[in-house]
Amino acid sequence: MDRRIVLEFLASVTGLGMIWLIWRTVVASRFNYVIGRDSFRVMIGRLTLRRIRFADISSVRMPRRDLRWMESENWRTTYWDAHRMLVLERKSGVFRKFTITPKHRYAVRSQLREAIAKSTGQASLPDTPEEIAGGKAEGELSPRD
Repeated sequence: MDRRIVLEFLASVTGLGMIWLIWRTVVASRFNYVIGRDSFRVMIGRLTLRRIRFADISSVRMPRRDLRWMESENWRTTYWDAHRMLVLERKSGVFRKFTITPKHRYAVRSQLREAIAKSTGQASLPDTPEEIAGGKAEGELSPRD
């Protein structure tokens, strides 16, 4: 293999790595998560980068395992984020899982569930995958109870 081709490949990979590092360090650390009247938004300053309507969200949960970056739409703000991760499961879209990393995930999770219930008129969002699928019988305990 030609040495020049290998060096060009390594330079391009290094350049992409530097762009990713700058994105994660400078831009992603400034994301704000905003819960509105009818939608959830990811913002930088006053600029809305991403918006999801509450009607499109089927559940808000903490992941049972670490999601690979290809499995979800990632709007993470930190490098080590396993203890801060929340997953919004959507009803439509290319990526059905939407990953965020708020500072206080339990508070954001309950606020988001309340806002979704108020907006859509539901009593509450389902908590476990069994409830989402409708497999929980009345009076039956879920694995977390």
